Amino acid sequence: MQEHCASQEHRAAIVVTGIGDAWVQDVSALRLGAEPLVARVIVALAPLVGAILLVPLAGRRAPRLAPPLGRRVTLVRAEADLDRAGRALAEAAAHLPPEATTIVALTGDMPLLTPACIDPLCRALEREPGDGVVWAARGEAGSALLVAMRRAALVKAAPRLRQGESPERVFEAQRCASASLGVAGNGHPTDALLAVRNPAGLRRTLVTLGLSDPAKPAVTLEVYGQLRLTTGCAAFPLHAETVGAALAALRRIDPEAARGLGEDGAWIEHFRCAINGQQIIVDPDHPLRTGDRLVLFSAAVGG
Repeated sequence: MQEHCASQEHRAAIVVTGIGDAWVQDVSALRLGAEPLVARVIVALAPLVGAILLVPLAGRRAPRLAPPLGRRVTLVRAEADLDRAGRALAEAAAHLPPEATTIVALTGDMPLLTPACIDPLCRALEREPGDGVVWAARGEAGSALLVAMRRAALVKAAPRLRQGESPERVFEAQRCASASLGVAGNGHPTDALLAVRNPAGLRRTLVTLGLSDPAKPAVTLEVYGQLRLTTGCAAFPLHAETVGAALAALRRIDPEAARGLGEDGAWIEHFRCAINGQQIIVDPDHPLRTGDRLVLFSAAVGG
């Protein structure tokens, strides 16, 4: 137990948030249940590291965290923009606690991570001499930052990261002998290292978390107006056999959306649903087929 506490004290994590596009403003802030997606990342890190630095990219808000998790992180404001996650990593290096010698860096859009996935990565690095770097994997539809490194390796790399070079390229020469450590080597399921960078990644995540049933038709639900502002997401990839089931799935994913829609069939009074740009539906029992695209919009004049 004492050994575990000592290793925890000498580890720190840097979690970069704010990655998004026209589909979703900030994937890490997307709510899956009551907490934003990044909260799952922090829960996985908490037993393993002594400090967690949360680093939103420039112009992005920090995801809201419930008090227990919020007290667990230190917020670091980065000047790096959306295309410079590596630069954000370099900026965060200056805020690491002095006792931290092993650094875990990752993006906040990897909600299926577990301590059992991260701890072997750190231990492999800590067994190696020198300023090593160990990569776990790359994410889906974009590079996911999940890497363990020595503090000295990060400090050495910081000038190049600030210039905008990719972390993969910067750290390539510093990879240690344990660089082969990865999904297959540890028996971790591929989804544990999934970065949610697109709707397909979110669909897989929802299925893995039991928030979506893959036996039902795969559909997409677009939202507009206040719902889009509240959820921060333009389109939700769901599995549902009826219009009502699609809206019920949205309620399970995001409680904020549930408040906007009202209970059960109450949405009919305030919203309309268009299917594939052809039919306007108010019947919650209207059946759906795989590939259907639903657009939910306000029934009020002017949308």
